[in-house]
Amino acid sequence: MKTGKRIVCIGLAIVLSVSAVLPSIAGETAQMLTAEQKNAIAMLNYITVLTQDINKSKNSKVYMENAYSNLVNNIYPNSVDDRTLDQLQGLLDTMERYRMIDVKRERLQEVYEQSKALKLKSAIPNPLGLLSSVNSISLAGIVASGLYMAIDSKSNYSAFNSSKEKDFLEKGWALDDAADKELHERRKSAFTYMIKMVNEYGLPGDSALTEEAVDDFVSWKANKNVVARIQFLEENQETYKDYGGYWLTLADSYYDLEDYQKCLDAVTEYESMSARIFRHDYDYAQILPRAITAAGKIYKKDQYISVADNWCQKIMKNTEDDDWSLRYFAAQTYLDLYGETKEQSFIEKAYKICLNNVNVLAAEQQKLNERYLNKPEKLKVFGKKKAKEEKAKEKEKKDYNKMLMTTRECELPPIYEPLQLNCDLLFAIAKEMGIPSEEKSRIDHILHPNDDNLFLTDIIDQKYWFDGANEKFDSSKTDISYEGNELKIPANLLTSNSSVNVTVKEKDGNTTELKDWEVQKVERKNKQDLSKFIACFNSKSAKDYRWKPGEKITITIKPDKNEDSPVTFNYRSDGTKDKWYDYAKIWEGHKNHWYDYARVWENSVEFVREA
Repeated sequence: MKTGKRIVCIGLAIVLSVSAVLPSIAGETAQMLTAEQKNAIAMLNYITVLTQDINKSKNSKVYMENAYSNLVNNIYPNSVDDRTLDQLQGLLDTMERYRMIDVKRERLQEVYEQSKALKLKSAIPNPLGLLSSVNSISLAGIVASGLYMAIDSKSNYSAFNSSKEKDFLEKGWALDDAADKELHERRKSAFTYMIKMVNEYGLPGDSALTEEAVDDFVSWKANKNVVARIQFLEENQETYKDYGGYWLTLADSYYDLEDYQKCLDAVTEYESMSARIFRHDYDYAQILPRAITAAGKIYKKDQYISVADNWCQKIMKNTEDDDWSLRYFAAQTYLDLYGETKEQSFIEKAYKICLNNVNVLAAEQQKLNERYLNKPEKLKVFGKKKAKEEKAKEKEKKDYNKMLMTTRECELPPIYEPLQLNCDLLFAIAKEMGIPSEEKSRIDHILHPNDDNLFLTDIIDQKYWFDGANEKFDSSKTDISYEGNELKIPANLLTSNSSVNVTVKEKDGNTTELKDWEVQKVERKNKQDLSKFIACFNSKSAKDYRWKPGEKITITIKPDKNEDSPVTFNYRSDGTKDKWYDYAKIWEGHKNHWYDYARVWENSVEFVREA
């Protein structure tokens, strides 16, 4: 999957306090300029804000990566003249010095997408019941979830399944002091660029933002006090009205304040600006879920249906295949419209979006599967380099290789949450539509080429078949091992998001739950058969528990703790078993160490599995 498309709020919009009856303020200025001048102003202000955002984001290599990729992949070539090209190349050179190694970039993007999918999943109902009532869809809930998660915030990566990976990803997050001089040069260059662009294109000087104005804007954009932020934006409308990002930020702010009409007015102001400097206007696409939700709050049914359909088309037009979350919202919106109207075209649009999402995201799951099953690929380290930044990169590679091996010891099969989220919705829509058998077969071939599992975990994978579904999971045919405080489970029952719980019911009816099971290691006994991968768990509370004969033990395994798909195994504690432990006292002179042993008889509880 492509990374770094989301410059966190570069040009993320602002809204103005104008009512719908007032004339378009941004439009009035635009009508007086030629198309060439409109693009020149848009590009000038975009680069000015971007430069200041870069200066403000020295604590985030992730931001640098996002900004770099956005410039490379999304700038509209026809909007770039020679002077702008020189400026963009200078910015790229600056940011390249501070980008991360490729593998860290990929891992951060994975965690970002996983976290966003989990938040979306918690915000929506079970897709199987999704279509029973229009009220079951809460677009506002989706908007309030992880849809707008900022990728350059360390707090978004707090829920790691591997603490070793978390430590690695957080290392080297901030830029070092060497960035200061380079970024200062960018500031000087941005000033020169502004002066020359204004003079060359005969632009109105007031339309070009000063560094001080941009600095204020960037600071207020990040202000958590929404009322204060709006006050600043409204008061300084004249300064920022020719910058598209102002209107989007204002729209975003009004939505946070639940002033939905003004939110929509601000989006309208943005749409009146006709300059095009991006291939895909991603900032505009990002605000549209909020605009659609705002429209649903205040528009009558017919008007809402019209604008929601139009804006969903704009979301699709201004995103790419891997922008799964915005497109997922568009699919949910079409389901909402289907619920309102029962028009078949709306559910067909939702189906098409979900199918395309699944087709794209399946490759990510397959990539994770290959990485899990194959030998870890270490990064090549070439030794010490003279340049400071090269030394830092080499150290980062060494840290990655170390993390890779320690993580592998306890690693469980992966689940790519964005794919599972879209699969759930796709299968629910397919059931509602009653798709024909040939379409079911086509989806099965997308998800299961050569009839292979899409998800390595059997109980998860069996949910995502139409025809030729795998045999349903049968716990009686699955071997696990339980020894009180030790539990061994085949890895094909587990995922990186699994939960294990042991409930002990005593003879007197009292129950105790042992929940602190942690993976100590994963034994890879047969590299070709995941069922022979054995995850070994330990529990401190189980170790401290005083076992007695006659207790009933229920082991509950949730392959995905966010799903209601538990697997249970039953045991009983049965009598005692006799164990002899042989000890002696041995001196190992070469180690200067005594080892003490004795011969000990122990009575211990035996655990017997029940049907």
